[in-house]
Amino acid sequence: MFNKNIIVEKKVHSVKNTIISVKKSNYVLFLGNTYEGKTHDKTILEEDEVRFTEKIEGYLDLAYLNVKIKNMTAIMPHKKPKGKELTESQKEENKDKSKIRVGVEHSISGIKRMFTLKYKLRVKMYYQHDQLMLLGCGLHNFRVNSRNKTISN
Repeated sequence: MFNKNIIVEKKVHSVKNTIISVKKSNYVLFLGNTYEGKTHDKTILEEDEVRFTEKIEGYLDLAYLNVKIKNMTAIMPHKKPKGKELTESQKEENKDKSKIRVGVEHSISGIKRMFTLKYKLRVKMYYQHDQLMLLGCGLHNFRVNSRNKTISN
């Protein structure tokens, strides 16, 4: 018997953006262009040509292995060697790095509080995806700024 409550989605076209945020305040500094979901994250970052005017430390995941960005020191977790295990100190370092990277995930969830970004977008033009994502980032940054003003008062 077929259950009518089960919904199967085929050929869902997802999109991706590069988001760079400040680790302490979760403020979004950079929003990249919209790309198809099948495009690799490293390719997207290289095509967006991200550059910084002053030296910063960037906490990246292993999807961005060997990526070069001007004025950024890439800090990545240790990769498990093939057929071996990570040492205890490497595991502890990975935990510390992931604690910092959680802030980026909080920024993304703050952006996706705008429900049109959370669900499948049926618009065909990528510039409409860009505009919606830009609006979501703007609302998130406004929320972060207003929260920081109420804390300081």
